[in-house]
Amino acid sequence: FVRLRILNGSARKGIRFGVSDSYDGPLEDLEDFYLVASDGGYLPAPTQITSLVNGPGARDEIVLDLRDYQPGDVLYLRNLKEMLPNSVIGSPIAAPNGGGQDTTIGRAFLQIRIASDDEFAEYTPVDAFTPFTTSWIPELADTANVAKHRLKRLVNMGPGKGFTIDSMTYDMMTLNDTVCVNTKEIWAIRNVSPIAHPFHIHKIQFRVLDVIDSLGNELDLVELGLNGPKDDVLVFPGWTLRFLGYFNDYPSPIAPTNGYMYHCHILEHEDRGMMGQFLVLEPGATPRPMQMGTSAPTTAGHGGHGG
Repeated sequence: FVRLRILNGSARKGIRFGVSDSYDGPLEDLEDFYLVASDGGYLPAPTQITSLVNGPGARDEIVLDLRDYQPGDVLYLRNLKEMLPNSVIGSPIAAPNGGGQDTTIGRAFLQIRIASDDEFAEYTPVDAFTPFTTSWIPELADTANVAKHRLKRLVNMGPGKGFTIDSMTYDMMTLNDTVCVNTKEIWAIRNVSPIAHPFHIHKIQFRVLDVIDSLGNELDLVELGLNGPKDDVLVFPGWTLRFLGYFNDYPSPIAPTNGYMYHCHILEHEDRGMMGQFLVLEPGATPRPMQMGTSAPTTAGHGGHGG
């Protein structure tokens, strides 16, 4: 068994990947693999799938079963760009809406060549994979005593005007949200624009509660690989995705000058203002006035990514 951690480090392209013993063979020949972890840690249990969508900034960990392969065999981590809808930047399918552009190159991201154990000194192969179960906070059903519900809309502002969150271009002197420390919140991310956006929030790992598509159908989170701890999720046009976040992991005492970000993880979009910021405060505290200088919030960066 081989474990791979896959990071989509593209500035704007989404990908769909799979595993095959052919560089460009038919999609029916894809091999199964196990998805075991997402952005922030292990899934509740391994998921056996044949392909997965991964947006900019997202991380996935997969396990490949190579027991039936022989030295000299070759395996590919396939670039399944043809399976991406044209709402995703990186799809080869042309679209007038901003998706379907700047497609990824080639048919594979990685070639894996199977070699004999004898070629690796002091190497002990892993020849068994034990299914696991794990739990993490917040639990899926732990929706009691939610302090606040928030709605964030991903909006197309019109030709040449770019995209925003809630029709507001980011202003570093504006606090978009204030969160009380050690509380749970449910955020709904609704994409009313024509392209897919990777929504990323700093400092927490959230649990996706449900995804409703443009036709009103509730989608399977396990099939989508969205049943693990996330901080970056690709939200397709027409989707409303709800997540549960627990805002508990912050320095003590709480610093009222530390602002944390949420934004689209397409670099061009966030640079043009598709983001917002939130403060985390003690109960009853009041945000300081937004002024340039020492009293202005200091935006927390990507240290530890998602932190």
